[in-house]
Amino acid sequence: CSVCQGWGTVGYFCSVSLKAMYLASGGNMNGIRQLLSDALKSALLRDDGCFTHEDLAKAVDLSFIPTAKCPNNPFRLPPASLDRIIAGRMS
Repeated sequence: CSVCQGWGTVGYFCSVSLKAMYLASGGNMNGIRQLLSDALKSALLRDDGCFTHEDLAKAVDLSFIPTAKCPNNPFRLPPASLDRIIAGRMS
């Protein structure tokens, strides 16, 4: 997977994922815990030794987080959309 192939992709992965995590959880620690737990379970079941952006996206698809800041799955949105939503510009 791209995350495991080297440090070049890790910075991008983390920046985008952190923004998406904030939007998916509203920054609420219980929401973050739930999403990480569900994503880790997905990664462990896949059994390839990687934790991916897709694991997080699947966790959001399967979870209801009442503090979420985004009605759509932020892990499935382009990075520019995440920036606009965080800045308060939904379009």
